[in-house]
Amino acid sequence: NNDGGIMARAADPAAAGPGEDLLQLSFFPIYGVGNMWTSLDGGGRPQSGNRLGWEAHRWLQMERRGDAFHFRTSADGERWTELPGSPVLREDLRGLPLQVGPFHAMYSDAAGWISYDLFRITVRD
Repeated sequence: NNDGGIMARAADPAAAGPGEDLLQLSFFPIYGVGNMWTSLDGGGRPQSGNRLGWEAHRWLQMERRGDAFHFRTSADGERWTELPGSPVLREDLRGLPLQVGPFHAMYSDAAGWISYDLFRITVRD
């Protein structure tokens, strides 16, 4: 249950209301999931994946447009596919500054690792 990818969270979690206030896009091939987005906002944990399993895409893209967060993946870094259920609307994050970066999680006491390459953050007004 080794999970990793990119995450965006409210820089000030109290400003977005109760809960974790984060979104993530991950490479999670176990159980046939593939790539998956997750949204945590204190009211639940909706998730959706592309069911690619171990053929999951290694290129991940998260884009914020107003209240909408788009989750896309790519096998080659050139042709992008929106994940099922994307975009995700997060009105609680409207106008709030975000912390953005890579994440890694283990859901057991086993050791695990993820390698990141060509990580880039683009900010446009």
